[in-house]
Amino acid sequence: MRTLAYPIDIYVRRADINVMSAPLKATVFKSNRSQAVRLPKAVAFPEDVKELRVIKEGKSLRLVPLNALWDDFFDRPGIPDWPDREPQGEWPEREPF
Repeated sequence: MRTLAYPIDIYVRRADINVMSAPLKATVFKSNRSQAVRLPKAVAFPEDVKELRVIKEGKSLRLVPLNALWDDFFDRPGIPDWPDREPQGEWPEREPF
């Protein structure tokens, strides 16, 4: 039996990410007592992004603009609050108290 292997992550949610492009190299350096990352211009965040959320995923880190977390949430397709219900039928008539 032959096993299929995908050369890219097939579960990438965002359509604007070009997963087939060559990976870029970023520089890690110390700034005072913090570690910093110098991003290449091609992948730099827009000027209005001032804060990022750092999400650790195994050995990787994902940097997400703070405002993008809610934007991504609301951009996803909606899920109904309640599943479709089966017809309940008619209620039997009761005697009043």
